[in-house]
Amino acid sequence: MSRVSIVETHLAFKSPLKARQKTCRFTLHWQGPIPAGMDIGKIDAAMVHGWHLERGWAGAGYHYLLKADATIERCRPRWALGAHDEGENADSLGICVIYRESPTAAQIERLAALLAELAEIYGQLPDAPGVIDGHRDNEPPETPTECPGDVLYAMLPEIRRQARGALEY
Repeated sequence: MSRVSIVETHLAFKSPLKARQKTCRFTLHWQGPIPAGMDIGKIDAAMVHGWHLERGWAGAGYHYLLKADATIERCRPRWALGAHDEGENADSLGICVIYRESPTAAQIERLAALLAELAEIYGQLPDAPGVIDGHRDNEPPETPTECPGDVLYAMLPEIRRQARGALEY
């Protein structure tokens, strides 16, 4: 039974996507600081896809985007190799959460439901060590990142707990 509704975006990628061979992790991201004048409600998968294309990439590197209104949009197909965590994409799905100061309660609830659903699909327990991580957990010391932001990163234990609770077993 589906726990979440995912908006299909059917983004067009600049080059063919490769298939991921296994999935055992879910990596959380954020978009980084948002300029003060930008309407956070307008940031969607198509916009992020455009930003990534402008950087010369094949398109959006994440698999899912959790918008400010807690809508979940698909970026890359679930089967595809991501481009969200250099050197760590072979076994992970990337989820980007759009927020300014802090994710909303609705976003965290939807994120936990999505993570529970993905954990069930891939036979993982969301509260097991290393299953749900932040982008910064995978970066080498020479290229540190603040992603997924201090606030979302601090919420990881609660997100894991909620995701496990959503599994209903």
